[in-house]
Amino acid sequence: MRLTHFPKLLTYLIFSVAIGLASQPALGDKSKPKPSQTEPTLSMTALNAKGETIETVTKVTGGISVNKSPLQQTATLNMSDAVEIRGTITVDPKHAGKKAELVVYANYKPLTASDSEPPIFYMLSDNGTVQLWDGERTQLATFKTIKKLPKKAQRVIIYKGQLLLPGKLQVFFGYRIKDPGKEFDNLLVTNALPIELIINDTTTGKTTSPMTPSKTLSETPDMVARMPFN
Repeated sequence: MRLTHFPKLLTYLIFSVAIGLASQPALGDKSKPKPSQTEPTLSMTALNAKGETIETVTKVTGGISVNKSPLQQTATLNMSDAVEIRGTITVDPKHAGKKAELVVYANYKPLTASDSEPPIFYMLSDNGTVQLWDGERTQLATFKTIKKLPKKAQRVIIYKGQLLLPGKLQVFFGYRIKDPGKEFDNLLVTNALPIELIINDTTTGKTTSPMTPSKTLSETPDMVARMPFN
């Protein structure tokens, strides 16, 4: 099912995210996490061109820091809080040196949305613009092209600043290999466990309780039906 609506305030938020991403080097930041900056392991999923799950040793970590706090996989915050969302990708040695595309996508729900209400999916394209996404893996836009996937761990800065739209947000990032005719062509590798945020509406005083940590694809098979990889 294709998405047909998109809140104006969400457009503002995602445009801000795009600016934050565009101003940072993707898979090219040479800085390494310090011992005191241990990032939560997000677990990962790898899907080949046929949509089949395959094994890989790529490691994806990351989270959100609120007002310079240690990174967390989930956080509840206010619109006035300063946040940094970032991650680190250490690619499978078999993928190193191959051309790839960085992908960034997320889903959003208003605070008032029920658990059964479907989220709005969006993605970032190569010029930093935000597009609605129908959830089809083959339609996922390229955010940035990587000439050669590096062997060493590389940091991805996703967003810095304030999040001015109340709601529930789940963030995913990773890479898609482009190696025509070869084994790993169109292999999509991303975090399976999302970076999750609840942004309270401080203008109305509306808040919500902290979210329950998500389960990974391997922990709950029916998660596949709720992830945008069908």
